[in-house]
Amino acid sequence: MTTETKEISQEWLEIQKTVKRDFLKHVSKKEMARIAQVFDLKVQGFSKKRLVSAPPPMLKQAITKFMDSLTDLRIFFRGFTGPFIEDMEEYEFSELILQASLQESMTDTQKMMIVAVLFPERYEDNRKRMIENLENGEDVYTGLQEFSLEEILKGHAQKHETTLPSLIGSFLEKHTDMEDLPEELDLVTFFEKEYEEDHDTQALQIISEYDLNNEDYSSEELYPLYKLALHELITLAERTITKADGERQEALHEKASAERKASRYYKRRDDLLRQLKEKEQDRQAREEDQREERLELQRQNESLERELDKVRQEYQEATKKQKMAEVDVFSDEDDFLFITNDLAERYQSFIPEKKLLTYNTDRSFSEQFKFIPENKLIFIDTNALSSKSQLEVRKYLQQKPYSYKFVSGSPQSVFRKIIFYLEGDATYEAIN
Repeated sequence: MTTETKEISQEWLEIQKTVKRDFLKHVSKKEMARIAQVFDLKVQGFSKKRLVSAPPPMLKQAITKFMDSLTDLRIFFRGFTGPFIEDMEEYEFSELILQASLQESMTDTQKMMIVAVLFPERYEDNRKRMIENLENGEDVYTGLQEFSLEEILKGHAQKHETTLPSLIGSFLEKHTDMEDLPEELDLVTFFEKEYEEDHDTQALQIISEYDLNNEDYSSEELYPLYKLALHELITLAERTITKADGERQEALHEKASAERKASRYYKRRDDLLRQLKEKEQDRQAREEDQREERLELQRQNESLERELDKVRQEYQEATKKQKMAEVDVFSDEDDFLFITNDLAERYQSFIPEKKLLTYNTDRSFSEQFKFIPENKLIFIDTNALSSKSQLEVRKYLQQKPYSYKFVSGSPQSVFRKIIFYLEGDATYEAIN
């Protein structure tokens, strides 16, 4: 690898613009969103948490502006390729290609940029091939370096030498309740008996690519392959168990959610039944109250009927007594008529019905009483007669040869006045 100094190397200056152009052309939206978050770049209308939703052109514009502000873009690309670059900057080119190829989480753009930063002179030589690989959907390093089986296995061994023991220990600690786990693990036996060939793993890819046969290689030579297989299987098992546990937790959550819904349903049903029961009780209570009210009204009606019968009987008895007590004061020879516009019933007890006439003031007096013989004596009740009507009556009677008198007062008073006049009491001449 070229020695890095604080000075900008000539090799880097010659390719910096090209690397920048290549980067901006091939960087993914997900990578751009992550860069914007890491470098705290501002994208109008999007908070830091929402940068993943920002349109690619806006993200690329913000990143380009930020890159234009930097003199040495190696600082930027080191941030973009971290933490891989920290573990690989001491590698030779071929070792870098091998170890970067083994990193499943490393993107193609990161693989390109790590070559540009650590080996600028090699970047220019391999740039065209890497871009073709990207455009053809192949691994960016395809065709850059050929590796022997020993080098590939050594690379895998180096990659997992520090992580495999802790991975096994963590797995066994987390899953102590699993059955049939051996106290000691023989990698050769494990690989031959347990490793299934239906997994898309690097170990199987190596076996397929190099047509491995146990007769051609010793167990010691294949030991790194066994360790790789074990590492991949533990990772696969952990992923499978985690997925199964997630599905179980999701099932438990769905079950709990269904139970909560059922509980709410039953509670709602119980509430509705309780409300229906209360309404039925209220209805029955209202019906009972209405029945009691009907009975009470019936009792009151019966009581009123009895009282009414009693009043009718008393009235009939009173009427009978009245008739028995009545004295015919006026005889048929008393040739007079009594005209009133009041209730005729007020005078029926004193004046015979055939001598009692009723005057309707809405019609003319002359029209109503033109049938009266001229020799009749006429008494006119003025209690309810207006002055205008009195003048109209007086004017009509004066034009005829009638004898008439205006009388007023209570029925008894009117009765006495008529008697006094008929008897010729001269002291009552003033009634006219």
